[in-house]
Amino acid sequence: MRCGAPFTSKMEGMLNDLDAANSTAAEFESYIMANAGLLPSGMEFSAQVLTTGFWPNSTRVDLHLPAEFMTCQRVFEERYKEKHAHRRLAWQYAQGSATVKGRYGATVYDFALTTLQAVTLLLLSTRKGAS
Repeated sequence: MRCGAPFTSKMEGMLNDLDAANSTAAEFESYIMANAGLLPSGMEFSAQVLTTGFWPNSTRVDLHLPAEFMTCQRVFEERYKEKHAHRRLAWQYAQGSATVKGRYGATVYDFALTTLQAVTLLLLSTRKGAS
């Protein structure tokens, strides 16, 4: 069995990364609460900013986001760049998740979806004639 700093450094980096990501998310949430109206009505948004070197590589998916999602992404990027101007964000849409409220008749449902599923559902729900 291998031990020591070289074999535990990635795990330590991941744990530190998660702590930093939680701090960033909490700070952004406070910023949004103090600046009501920045995000589209009825939407909540959070992002987890992780360092590339500590995590397994994932396939990047190019995605044309709906306007509501683009607004959330832009607001987050602008706030993040205020504090970290030298860093670059690369969005990993395939790693994201969303909770979407839907109504079927009189019943309201919460759907736990991936970002890709949520984008597809939003596009279908905004098509002319969809209800």
